[in-house]
Formats: sequence, C-alpha cells, structure tokens
Amino acid sequence: MSKFKNKHLLKAIGLPLILSAVLIGLLIFQNLQNEIQLPDEGWSRSIPLPITTGETDPFVRSDEDGFSVYAPESGKIVHLKLDKALNVKNESSIPAGIGIDDAYWAKDNEAIYIKDGTLLSLKGNEETTILDNVTGLSASESTIVAWKENKLFTVNTETKAATPAGETKDPISSVVIPENAPSFIVISNPKETVKKLSYYKAEAGNSYTATDMFTLEMNPGENIFSIDYIENKAGLEVVYNTFAIRQGKREYRALHTSIPFENLSSEPSFKAVNLFEEKAGSKLQDPAYLQFALKGQKPTLFFAARGASIQKKDSVNIYEAIQKDDKWLANRRSTSEQQSVLPVFGDDQTLFWMDHENGRYSLATASSNPDVIEKSQKLTGEDWKNASADTFQALMGALMVIFNSMMWIIPTAIFLFAMLVVNVNAIENDERWVRTTSIVLYLLTQIALIHFIFNNPFYTFAPSYLTFTGSVVILPLLLGVLTWLFNKFGRNDEWGSISKVSYFIALNTWIVLIVIGPYIL
Repeated sequence: MSKFKNKHLLKAIGLPLILSAVLIGLLIFQNLQNEIQLPDEGWSRSIPLPITTGETDPFVRSDEDGFSVYAPESGKIVHLKLDKALNVKNESSIPAGIGIDDAYWAKDNEAIYIKDGTLLSLKGNEETTILDNVTGLSASESTIVAWKENKLFTVNTETKAATPAGETKDPISSVVIPENAPSFIVISNPKETVKKLSYYKAEAGNSYTATDMFTLEMNPGENIFSIDYIENKAGLEVVYNTFAIRQGKREYRALHTSIPFENLSSEPSFKAVNLFEEKAGSKLQDPAYLQFALKGQKPTLFFAARGASIQKKDSVNIYEAIQKDDKWLANRRSTSEQQSVLPVFGDDQTLFWMDHENGRYSLATASSNPDVIEKSQKLTGEDWKNASADTFQALMGALMVIFNSMMWIIPTAIFLFAMLVVNVNAIENDERWVRTTSIVLYLLTQIALIHFIFNNPFYTFAPSYLTFTGSVVILPLLLGVLTWLFNKFGRNDEWGSISKVSYFIALNTWIVLIVIGPYIL
C-alpha cells in the first residue's frame, strides 16, 4: 500500500516538475535569444576590447587593413591593432608617462603628450621636447594643435616641429578638430559663462587664416559639455551639448545649426536637437557625449542616452542619428549591460565607445560588417549568466500571478461551499459533474479577468508566440487543456472532488505563472 501511495505521489509531483523544467528551459532559451539580439538590423552586438582606461575618448586610426586604437592606461598608452573583422591582431604599448585623462596623439610606437607643462614627443623610449609652458593639447589623426594660454601652435606629425598658428584675445579652453577637414575651431573664455569660437582654415605653407565666429552665453547654472562640427562644401554644421544640475540630477540638451562660409561671423540661430528612436518613436532625453561625423557624406550624430536595450532592461546606450525635417531619427548601436559613453566614429561600418561601470571605462566596438555580425551572435558564458539571472528575476516577478489567481477561484470556491451545504453527497461521491463545473467556473473566471495581466509590458516584452491576435482568450484555453492533460495523469483517483479540483487549480496557476508571469512586470 505504501509503494502504491508513493507511486501516485511521485506522479502528482513529478509530472509538474518535468513540465516546469521544460517551461523554464523555454524561458531560458528565450532570454538567450534576447541576449544575442542585435541592436538594429545590420549591426553587430557590442564587442568588448582589452583596454580599460579613464573617461577619455579612444584615439582611433583607420587604414585599409583595419584599425589602430590607442588609450592611456596606468602610465602608458595601450595600442591595439584590429583587422576589419575587429579581431585583435596585436597588442602593444607606448611607455608614455601620462594620466588616464590626459590628451595625446599616437601613431605606431610614437606619441605626443604634455608632461609637467612640457609638450613632448616620444619615439621608442626617447623623449624630445617640442614646447615649454603648454596649457593644452588637441589632436586628430593628421592634425595636432597645442596652446600656451592664448597662443596657438600646430605640430607637424612627421617632423614634430611646432609652428605658431595665431592667438586669441582670451585664454583658450579647448580646440575642436574634425577628421578629414582642413580646419579647426578654437574655443576661448572671455567670461566664465561665455564661450568664444574662432574658425582656423589651413592654407598653403602650413599657415592658417582665422575668422572670429559667434559667442555662446550660457543660462545661469548651465555649462557647455561639448562642442563638435563637420565641414562640407557649403559651410559648417555645429552641435553643442549643455548640462545643468537640477534637483540633484544632471540634465542635458543638444543644439544644432548650419552656417554658410560667407556667414561665419554672423550670430547663428541654434535649434534644439529633438531625438527620437526611429522604430519605437519614443523621444530620447538627455543626450550627452555628442560626436558629429560625415558618414557616407551625410551629417551623422553619435551620442549617448538612456533608452531600452533588451527585454525589460534599459541602459545608457550609444545611438546614431540623422536629421529628417525637424527631428533626428536615432537607432541604437550598443548592447552593453554597462553605461555606454564617449562614441568615436571609426569608419562607415565601425563605431567605438567606452563602457562605464564602477568608475572603470572599458573599450567596446560594433560594426555593420557581416562577418562581425555573425561572430557577435555566438553565445558566451556571460550570455548564459545573464539569461539565467534574467530568468530567476522574471520568475520572482511572476509571483504576481498568484495574487491574480485568488480572484479566479472565487466562483469555484462559492460553488463548492454551496455544494457542501445543499448536496454534500455529490462531493463525497466524487461526482464528475461537480469537478467539471468547478473547473469550468475557474477557467471562465480566469478568461474574464486575465486581461489585467495581459498588460502593456506583456505585449511589449513577451515573445510573438504568446502575443498573437486573440491570445487573451486562446492562451488561457490552451493552458487549460495542457493542465487537464497533466492533471489527468498526475492526480490520484482516490482523492476526493475538492482535492482533484484544488490540484487542477494549483497546477494551472503554476503553468500560467511560468508561461505568462515573467512578462507582466
């Protein structure tokens, strides 16, 4: 007799456990698919690269073989050589004694940087002084600009010789150098809240002509975070980024204008950059770390902003946007779990940035190269770890189904209580119609009330096989049939009516919890 009871107990518990394992496995599989989901059609997932540094842009060079990426790290400049498929082909370092936030220029085993106010050139292990009493440095692949207070110098990338390029009335705070443009913009500070811009155009003989541009005056409590521009045949397109701290939170805004060459000295009219996710249509708030570039000869804005990443997660992502009428339509480029900041344009197929977590900035990249896309979708140990954690978290949130199920059982409970009062024999004799009526009442009530958990998060995050037209009715019925099958084989025929109905309701609630519950919060 004991063996007989144990056999039925094993069936009653074992079959639901097997079903649970299958359904939870399906949930893990779905979360794994989410992990390898691409940020946008035709773009790879984020690919981490072995560089950790401070809050500084990586210095990127591109050539026909791939990319050279540089970043300061613990008293040296790390150099990664990547092929077009973003595989690391070589890793080396330049022994430049600079801080992780210092500006520099680098090529192969050479570097130019500021150390104790002196502009130095390093080749191999040999340092050479270029300029003394230097207060700032800015560099691109082909242009190096240094300054002493208000005096500008350009540095020849081959000879490392410094040549005076002009001077400003006020102290220089920064210099903006776009890639592949024969110019740069100097930003000086007449006042603490005022930025004065001057345009320097390269001429023959390594000389520059300067044109005074406009001034930017900030509102009280507002600061300029960054300025960038691109140059085309008609003139300049300028964007700048501001931030202000309000109620303890940083708020960012971005502004844009186009300036014909003949109107460089005129005061331009800036318009707010209204950024929208192209597919979702939602507005992206607080854009930061702007970089402007010509991609396929189209003005393209790269930036960081908080938005949806995968499933119910949101993060600070890297986006790429182009202007359409009065809107900028953006598409996500990063899939990192961390906060992605400091985008750097590599080429028309490749983007670099830094992933920030716990004060550390780690280099990452993404590409529209088909080989890179395929490589990025291979599952990693980190994907399994994240998918398992997401599954556990989703199942904890799914416990809300239990509270909803309390409403579903009320008609059945009232019916069974009434039967105990008016026709107890029907229950004691385990009449089939009693069980059938109780279960039908439960399922009808569930169908009538389940729309409360078929909410916006469910339709947003649940897989397509759960969100088809009519799923709010069809899905409970299908799960009811599945419950009936497992109930038929798992229950003990010696149980009474109330035990059999309770087993069905408990089993059905558990199935709904695993199948639907993970997507309702």
